[in-house]
Amino acid sequence: MSVYVHDVNWGADHLEQKLRDGNGEINFVHVNHNDSDSGNLIRCARKSTFARDNLIVLANHGYYSYMSDGDQTRFVHEGSIPNLWKPVKDGKYDVSPDGLIFSVSEPQVKNAKPKLVVLFASMFRRIYTPYLVRHMAPNFMSLQKYISQDAYVVRLADIGGILGSFYLNTRFCPDNTSRIQRLLNHLMLTLGVNKEDIVLYGGSKGGTGALFHGLLGGYQFVSVDPIVSDRHYEDKLDDMHFTSRSHERTIFDRSKDDTFAELMRSYGRNRDNFQSDEAQTGAAGIIVTSERSPQYKYITNVIGDPARANLGLFESSNPKINSHPEVSRNTIHTVTMGMNAMLAGVAIGPGVYSIV
Repeated sequence: MSVYVHDVNWGADHLEQKLRDGNGEINFVHVNHNDSDSGNLIRCARKSTFARDNLIVLANHGYYSYMSDGDQTRFVHEGSIPNLWKPVKDGKYDVSPDGLIFSVSEPQVKNAKPKLVVLFASMFRRIYTPYLVRHMAPNFMSLQKYISQDAYVVRLADIGGILGSFYLNTRFCPDNTSRIQRLLNHLMLTLGVNKEDIVLYGGSKGGTGALFHGLLGGYQFVSVDPIVSDRHYEDKLDDMHFTSRSHERTIFDRSKDDTFAELMRSYGRNRDNFQSDEAQTGAAGIIVTSERSPQYKYITNVIGDPARANLGLFESSNPKINSHPEVSRNTIHTVTMGMNAMLAGVAIGPGVYSIV
């Protein structure tokens, strides 16, 4: 086990050189920042560009924070997470051949033709926590009570970046989306699930993953207020998700705007080949959003005409929705309806639906 102790005041260039010299053999990096008011380096980076640059360097070399005592934040390399993270060590979480971390919950009722829901995690409620749980937020833990009882539930961790990779490619892992597609195919084969019996589901950051991988791989999906553009968070909230590409150091080579624009062009060209004959009777997937969410204008801009794109767009006018995080919790009935309809093989036609 190799540990490197770094002081944030030594600078990002010094850290970059040390990690390069380490040639992937440094398992842990302990960063002294002496800012107990902030609590950890992620919070420090919200106030200090100097700290932010150190944090970006770590992420771009595959190091993610796993604890902090207020004055020092500790980081573990992606390859060493299985040897550190208790749920993995205890067997609660599995690790794919590509290093992706996930959990599998067995169906409540065994069936010769099982179903599968893959849950992509949203932001953890304390998004700047230094602990690894921020990559595997415990969303909708009661999900199996509300879906078909013959369905497996797989929860997929979002390892990457600082608050997650959004299940997209990063500079450290430029083939992350391919790794996820390989895992989905692996699950389909090992669990014995037909492709038309798989539903990808997620809200917010998880909605980004469900939408992207559903369209990319031809899986049915329910995506709740997906983040398809970072402009709101970068321009109005001071880059709160650490996604900006306007700095010298950045985690993502491409903006989500460009990523999804290209995906939709590709999807439009290949749509007829993306899904099986059974799934072609209804919308390829559904998106649940609200005009009351700041993501609404970006979502509708990306997908264009839902009917033309063979997608179902459910727009909520619920007055309880006043922000992006409130979309998921106030549209849960529509979300579970969508998942259960897809699992039962009931077609939901493409187009726009008004809901409360």
